Amino acid sequence: MFFEGNGAIDIDMVSLFPQNTFKNRPNGLRQDLAQKLADLKPGFIRFPGGCIVEGRDLTNRYQWKTTVGNVEERKSIMNRWNVEFKQKLTPDYFQSFGLGFYEYFQLADDLGAEPLPILNCGMACQYNSAEVVALDALQPYIQDALDLIEFANGPVTTTWGKLRTDMGHPAPFNLKFLGVGNEQWEKQYFDRYKIFEKAILAKYPDIKIVDEQGIGGPDFAGDAEKAAGAILTSHPETKAIWAVWDVPAEGVLAAARAAGREDLKIINMDLGENVAIEMAKGGMIKGLASQRP
Repeated sequence: MFFEGNGAIDIDMVSLFPQNTFKNRPNGLRQDLAQKLADLKPGFIRFPGGCIVEGRDLTNRYQWKTTVGNVEERKSIMNRWNVEFKQKLTPDYFQSFGLGFYEYFQLADDLGAEPLPILNCGMACQYNSAEVVALDALQPYIQDALDLIEFANGPVTTTWGKLRTDMGHPAPFNLKFLGVGNEQWEKQYFDRYKIFEKAILAKYPDIKIVDEQGIGGPDFAGDAEKAAGAILTSHPETKAIWAVWDVPAEGVLAAARAAGREDLKIINMDLGENVAIEMAKGGMIKGLASQRP
């Protein structure tokens, strides 16, 4: 960048991109990284992440409307992990949203994957501030969900469909799935989820809503067993259940045994030795998928 002349220059936002991005998209992704995603042939892309959806508090939650439009006009906020770990604070860790919801939708489109956006349900991270929006004050959050569907699928004659078109994608993104909340739990979450579900399906009955129930409280294994048991009862066709780490996996394993579902695959990213041994005893080791060596 070169400047000529005398005087002071204030620079607000600079974004430099290589000429050759993935699929040659303006404001696009790095060729090498995006190609590695393409090589995986994903069936869906879940975005924008997990805990950043919630934020440590609601002021710093992820708001999709501030991540679309002109890059230089997108509103930056503190990254949720900025002050999470006292032993390694990262005070300069912010989100500028050069990669926003439009770019995520376009990535899913380019990969031939279903987009699965996740929205805040009126709850901040329950492990941090645990801030919640009153049930009778949820309408702005619900409207964000309805407007997102319009942004993804609406015609150019709609407000948000026009913005998508103006950004370079006149065709709809054919959004089919929408996640409400991220790893929230218990009555606080379900009270809010039901309000979202009713409003979304009233206007968009074909949208499939993904509930983002996490496992919280002192009895992780017991809560996971109850949740897995409910899934296996209401959806007996279920072939696999994801359990993030070893303690919830114990609960899923117990629920599978109680339901006589030794064929159930328990997918886990951090499986401990105790659960692996129990699965082996029950002949369920074939259902193990873990990243722990």
